Amino acid sequence: MSDPRPIGEDDLQAALDGRLQPERRALVERYLATRPDAARRQDAMAENDLALRDALQAKFEEPIPARLRVDRLQAKIRRGRMQALGRVAAVLALVALGAGAGWLAHGGIGGAPDPDRRLTADAVAAYRTFTVETRHPVEVRAEAGDAQLSTWLSTRLDHRIVPPDLGPQGFRLMGGRVLPDGAGGTAALMMYDDDRGTRLTVYARVGMVAGTDLRFSESDGISTFYRSERDLTVAVSARMDRAGLLAVAQAAALQFEAAPGDAPRL
Repeated sequence: MSDPRPIGEDDLQAALDGRLQPERRALVERYLATRPDAARRQDAMAENDLALRDALQAKFEEPIPARLRVDRLQAKIRRGRMQALGRVAAVLALVALGAGAGWLAHGGIGGAPDPDRRLTADAVAAYRTFTVETRHPVEVRAEAGDAQLSTWLSTRLDHRIVPPDLGPQGFRLMGGRVLPDGAGGTAALMMYDDDRGTRLTVYARVGMVAGTDLRFSESDGISTFYRSERDLTVAVSARMDRAGLLAVAQAAALQFEAAPGDAPRL
């Protein structure tokens, strides 16, 4: 039985990657044979793949420090989340004892972890882990080109990610990396620094937190402003006072708000 699904850009990329089933691959090959424009697009995809692979080959060949392996980062995030949940559970238990069984009957203790708390915990954990790095603070450096970094992050998150220009606020883009977001998804981390050695991170993941206004959180001297816009939640973190970080976070939020939402395709 023939496959009724139309041929799309994802099929062209999957064909390049060798991820299509034989029947679907045959359909794509017949489609390309009769559509020169689609064949040209696929050739452009292949050229972009090769260019990106060449640019990142040296990075791929470097050994990953043991403490930066994904399994260790995930374990660290899980431990932090479990500790936070333990503290929350203890507080709720005390409240429940004081308020009585009637409050419990209305579901005061049930439910999932607060998404705002999880977001800020993940953003701060990423800040703490990577801003102290001297040799490999980022996976892809900004010197490779902001457009290339944007395309790579956008493709991995399937959402357009354009690193904000924070030059007017005194911060230079160092580069970025891709991380697990602590909830089974993928997050982008963009790092900046200034002339005084202060490092700042912009942590972005697909998904909303409660509300869209710019919100503030502080954890052990690390200030974070976060906001949701266009199905993307962004958190700006640094060891700065609240007033100083606010101007930077506002500038980043305005640029994410103005950016188009469709992710580019390699």
